[in-house]
Formats: sequence, C-alpha cells, structure tokens
Amino acid sequence: MIARLSCWIALLGVLGCGPDPANTGTDPAPLKRLTSIQFENSLADLFPEIQMPTLHFPNSLAIGGFDNNTSTNTASASLVEAYHQAAEKMASLVASEAEAVLGCLPEESGLSGCVLPWLEEFAARAWRRPLTESEWSKIEQATQQWSEASEPSIALQLSLQYLLQSPDFIYLPEMGDPAREASEDRSLTAWELASRLSYFLWSSLPDSALFDAAADGSLLEEDVLREHAIRLLRDPKAKRGLKNFTRQWLDLDKIGTNALDLELYFPENDDEEEVSDYLHQVLQPIMRLEPEVFVDQIVFHQTGTLAELLTSQQVWTTHQLAEIYDADFSDSGTPVNWAGKVFIEGFEIEYEVPYYPMDWNPDERVGLLGLSGFLHSHSKPVFPSPVLRGVFVLERLLCQPPGAPPEDVPALESEEDTAAPLTNRDRYAAHSSNSACAACHDRIDGVGFPFENFDSLGRYRSTDNGYAVDATGEIIGTDVDGPVDDAVDLAERLAQSRTVHDCLSTQFFRYAFARPEEDGDAPALNFYQDGFWQADGDIPELMLNISTSKAFRRLRGQE
Repeated sequence: MIARLSCWIALLGVLGCGPDPANTGTDPAPLKRLTSIQFENSLADLFPEIQMPTLHFPNSLAIGGFDNNTSTNTASASLVEAYHQAAEKMASLVASEAEAVLGCLPEESGLSGCVLPWLEEFAARAWRRPLTESEWSKIEQATQQWSEASEPSIALQLSLQYLLQSPDFIYLPEMGDPAREASEDRSLTAWELASRLSYFLWSSLPDSALFDAAADGSLLEEDVLREHAIRLLRDPKAKRGLKNFTRQWLDLDKIGTNALDLELYFPENDDEEEVSDYLHQVLQPIMRLEPEVFVDQIVFHQTGTLAELLTSQQVWTTHQLAEIYDADFSDSGTPVNWAGKVFIEGFEIEYEVPYYPMDWNPDERVGLLGLSGFLHSHSKPVFPSPVLRGVFVLERLLCQPPGAPPEDVPALESEEDTAAPLTNRDRYAAHSSNSACAACHDRIDGVGFPFENFDSLGRYRSTDNGYAVDATGEIIGTDVDGPVDDAVDLAERLAQSRTVHDCLSTQFFRYAFARPEEDGDAPALNFYQDGFWQADGDIPELMLNISTSKAFRRLRGQE
C-alpha cells in the first residue's frame, strides 16, 4: 500500500532518517476517551463475525479541528446513554449469534464450558491489557450469579454490557512505567504503547500481533516498534485510520450542510423537490466522499506526498461530478469502490460509490483545492465566498487562523440582489476598504480571491455577471509570499511551502496526541517538521516518524 519506503528499511535494522530523534520531548498524556468512530471501529474488530448495527452518538465537539481532543472528555448524560444503548445492542447480537462468535452455544455447553473461557480472553482484548486476578474474579463471580438467576446467554449479555461500558474500554488511560514516579519522565508500558499506536494509525484497537509484542515486552524496543508501525501502515485498516484524519483535517462533514439557490444553478428543471433531492441525496454525498478517495489514492497508491495532494491533475470521480468539472467521463478504468456514512437531513445513510480515475484540465484546477466539495461547501447560496475559502486555507493548510472579526463589520452587497452590476470580487472589496477589517482580510482575501473562477457549485467560470473574472491574489505571512494568478498558481505555491508542510505536521501531531501543541512540545514538533520537509513531504513517513518518536513513547512528569 505504501508507495515509497525511502529510508525506512526496518527489516534491515535501520532506525530512520532525518534529524536525530534522541531529543524529541515527552508527552503530558491527558486522559483520552474513544471517539464515536474509534468506539465503532473497536467493536467491529472485536466482533468481525457480526454485521455492525447502526449506533447513534451525540455530535462531538472538535477542538483544534479534531474530535479526539482531550478537552472534550466530559461524559454528558446523552453520551452515557449512547454507550449504554450501544453495549446493549452489541451484547444482544452476540448472544443471538453465539455459535459464530464464541464457537459454542452457551445453553448447551454451559457457563464453564463455553462462556467463561471466551469471556476471559475477550475481556483482555476489549480492555487492551491483561486483567488482574481481582478484576477477572469479580467478572467471573458476577457472570455466575447472573447465570444462576437466569441462564448462560443472559449472563453473557450482561457481562458484555459491563465490559463495553467500563472506563477500561471507553478510556485510554496512560500511566507509564509503574516503577517510576508520576513526577518523573517515564516510558509508556508496552500495552499503552500498543493502544496509542493502533488508535493513531487504525482508529481502532491493537490486533493479535501487536498484543503479542506488548505481552513479551518487545514493542518497547524501537526497531520492533518501527516494524509494527510499518506493518500497520501497510494493512488495509490504515485506510480507515487515514480517512478519520482526513475527514477532520479537511472539515469534510461541512460538505452538504450549506444551501444552494436551486433556481439559479439548475434552471433547466423547475421541479424544486426533484432538484433538491438530487442535490442533497446524490450530488452532495458523492462530493462528501470524493476527498476521502482522493487522499487515500495519493497517500497509499501514488507518491504519498503533500505536493501531489495539492497539485495532482488526476482525480477519482463520478459521472455526476465530471459534469461539474466539465470533463469527459469514462468508466473504462478500474474504479475505487468507496463506502462511507453521510448525514442527510438528520439521518445517517451508508453509501458505496465507484469513483473512476480521470484527469482535469490543469490550467483550470488541481489537487484538493479543486475538488467540488471544498468549493461548494465554502460558498453562499448564490455567490461563492472568498472569505470562507480563504479562511480554510489559512486554518487548515497554513495553521494561521485569522482573528475574530470586529463587531462593526460593514454589510456586503445583498446576495439576493443578483442584478447588481458588480462581480463577486467587487462585492467583497468593502472589507479591504474598512481599516478595521483590512488587517485580517488582506490575508484572507489574498488566498480567497484566487478561487473566483469557481461558482458556488464548484464549476469553472471565466466571467462573473458579464465581467471577466479577476482571480489574482496574494500570499502573505509565509515562506512563499507574493502575488498569485489563480487557484492553480496558489496550489503550486503552497505545495512548495515549508510553512504548509510544517502545518500538516502540526495537524498530524494534534490528531496523534489528541491535544493541541504546547511550549514543551517544541523539540518533538521540530523533529516531525524537519523530517517531513527533508522527506519531500512524504505523508506515510511523517506518520511513521511520529509513531516511533520519543515523545510518542514517553510521558512527561507531572509537576
């Protein structure tokens, strides 16, 4: 799956390239909780014999762009109820398919011959560590009591509900080497490291090979850890892990949440209900999944570099999206069949869509910033929004979020006044003419106006309201500052930027460590950024460097 190994060569004992990892800091490791996606993935891997049911969780709050941030660890009443319902549902399914899951029938083989042996092994997998004698004794005793009061299958269900609602399953506690004081820097235990690695790369719990390496302690050896990190990156589950990162980094859940003037963008069809259904049930869902396919293919099947993510003219798309791109569509190539869940009007719907390879006109659009989902979701119903598009570039690609706007922001030209003899660029020019706004909007609009060639649906245009589109802009505050001609020029400049490469390293840090960076993280962050830049922006290598670094393996002493 990984396109380039560059300097990995783990099987030969080489421990990596780039800067010396000896001084890469430690991690304060606040208490982490499984996100809803990690929870569901863990259940799917614990019960591969069962078709996963639909589980419902309250919306999670993303801090710093990611929903695994430890600042959101508060367990609300609705979240606790969601865990309870999920555990009940899974326990009931396991009991109904006990022979497939346990390899025996509880009512026929009895508690000791069937349920308890399986349950003891399952508990260690679910809690991602061996249980103490006292822990297992309590579970065994409770299971026996439940069986005596009812029957073995009911005891199985109640035991599973307990295990799956336990803090030992829902949380990822990291205490480190028990021989060291909490005030001292210390290594993660092998079990803690196994979980940290698998939830970073797979968004799920460790597999049996990782458990074995934790059990014999070999995972604490850097070369063994590196071998396992490479193995995890080569496994198909890495696609699931990267998809979880991509969804949050690129704010993909925003796609489909915005409105569109149907009469303006679909004038050939006057059936508003039919057009609305097409937009919300067909077009926006495939827009939503397209960036996941694109990132997956570039990272795992092409060069794997950030530059290619930003400048590739090859994409994987559908015939509906090809119409938006005004490109010739062919289904003669090998499709990427992609499955994903999309929320539509409050309902979670599973889609499986074939995306076919095709090439864009590289003079019009390239890479991530040319995808219709990004362009459409960062628009207003009538007009595209250089502000929303510019803020996205600043926040997600440059790690330079603009400050909050002043309270007296001047009103823009009314969006409903489509007959006004103004281009969209003229409409937003009011920001720069106001001194209170100009300080921020020079930066925002500088990277937002280059997208003026794209309307609110993401279609390319050369005129706006009868006037030639002016898509020029300017990059400010980076290592590639200067004027840009259009979105293609902007993407190519960003692809060469050390600032952008450092930002993606920072985004991966926030995701891997489930928290924002702190002053004490500077050695580790510099290590990741230097290695990523020296490796020409190789994304799998960045993930590997994080996985094997000192900061990833060690905890910072508590003050």
